[in-house]
Formats: sequence, C-alpha cells, structure tokens
Amino acid sequence: MLGVALAVKKLQPKLKANLRFVFQPAEEPIPSGAPEMVKAGVMKNVSHALGLHMEPSLPVGRVTLAPGYINMQSIRLDLTLKGSGGHSARPHETADLLWVASRIIQDGYGMMYRGLNHLDTTVILTYTEIRAAQGYNVIPNELTLTGTLRLADPQKKNIAIRRLKNLFSTLEQENDCQIECKIKEGSPAIFNDPNLVKVLDDRLQESFWHSMEVIKEHRTPGGDDFSHYSKRVPSAMIKFGSKTESMTASVHEGLFDVPIEAMELATAFFLHQVIAWE
Repeated sequence: MLGVALAVKKLQPKLKANLRFVFQPAEEPIPSGAPEMVKAGVMKNVSHALGLHMEPSLPVGRVTLAPGYINMQSIRLDLTLKGSGGHSARPHETADLLWVASRIIQDGYGMMYRGLNHLDTTVILTYTEIRAAQGYNVIPNELTLTGTLRLADPQKKNIAIRRLKNLFSTLEQENDCQIECKIKEGSPAIFNDPNLVKVLDDRLQESFWHSMEVIKEHRTPGGDDFSHYSKRVPSAMIKFGSKTESMTASVHEGLFDVPIEAMELATAFFLHQVIAWE
C-alpha cells in the first residue's frame, strides 16, 4: 500500500477519484482497531474500499478475486468452570472439572455440526487453552478454558451459540458445577462485493497480466477487521500468493516473510486498478 502511495505521488497520474490509504492498527485483538478508525472518520465520503492480504498457501503469481464471503468471523470464548475440588483418589466427592472440560470439548465438537448444511455454511469450533491448579493428585475447584468459534455465515451464529449454552446448562446440572462463558465477538466475515470483483477482474484482461493466475473461489477460515469497512461500502479483499521454495511459513509463524516479487505484483495490481478507476 505504501508502494502504491509513493508511485501515485511520483507518477502523478490523472485520477478520477481521490485515494485514502488506511493501514490496520491493532488488527488482531478483540475489539480490533477498525471500529475506532471508523469512529475517527476514515470512511467519510468513501465510495469503495480495496484491501490487500498476503496468502502463503498460494505461490507467488496467483491472486484471489472471489465474490461473497471470503473468510470467517472469529468469536472468542472464555469459560470459567467452578465446583468442588478435592483429592484425586476420591473424584466421586468432587465436581471433577477436568472431566467436565473434556465433555465441553468433545461434546461441543460433536454436536456443533449436526443439522448444519456443509454445502452452504462452515462452522469451526476450536479450544486452544486450558488452565487449572497444579498438582498431580489434586482435582481443582476452578478451571478456565479458552477457544474460538468461527463462522462463514453470520446467520448461523445464533444457532451455534445457543447449542453451546444448552450444552453448558446440561453439564452444570449433571455435575453440580457452574460454567460461565464470556463471548467476545471479533470482526465479522469479509464480504467481497460481486459487482466490484467483476470490475477488478475485467480490468486485468490485458497483456500486462498474462503471467498472473487469478483464483476466483479461494476462501479461508481466518478473520480480518477489513470487514468493518466492507459492511459499509462495496469492498474487495484481494490476496496475493507469497509462497516460494524458500518461503513456506504460514501467517502467525515466526519465520513468515514476504518475497519482493509478491510485493511488486501487489503494488502493480493496485496501481493499475486506481489509475483505471472510473
């Protein structure tokens, strides 16, 4: 994005629209930085929004232009389980919270997908952290469990959360314990406007782009707060392959890096699009 801004400044082409360049402060936390950017007026007088993301699952030279929902909403789940603890020799005298936590994980995974059509929706429930008092012969009286619920279809959110709450209620009654669940909704799924995607794709039908392969059905389970912009104006998030023989690490890995070829292609792509904007 900075490369496009520098090129526009240097070349000074005749543009038919004003450009606003927006970086992504605090993109990862919940809540993320995009809502604050909106409050600060970053979307004022904006008619369209274009986003850029690197995609290490695709080799350099491939670009994704997919219409509709292209990723998933991430919802953080923070669970606190409380109940009677005790000695590991007498689990029958306790609520055995580790056993309850195992039920939450196993039963939650099993029941989450029942009745949901995998052809038109995707739901991913994953638990990533469990903490309890240390002691090999101690059954804890408090335990925390953290996970994420990801959805491609926002209409399925209430169904998924209701099922989780029903499971928690059942386990509370069966095991004489308390299960508190704090739900923190992350950024909604990104919606790529089909009409805008078609316009962008049509502009690529030139000899300059013959070496580039356009992928039109690429979708991922990750989240991104660019969605707060796509909710307000026709938008498109374009992803650029960044995988090479020497660069294979995925995003959020310490070894992840972006080859210069991918940066050059992304800069040229967006520069081409903004100059051709009508």
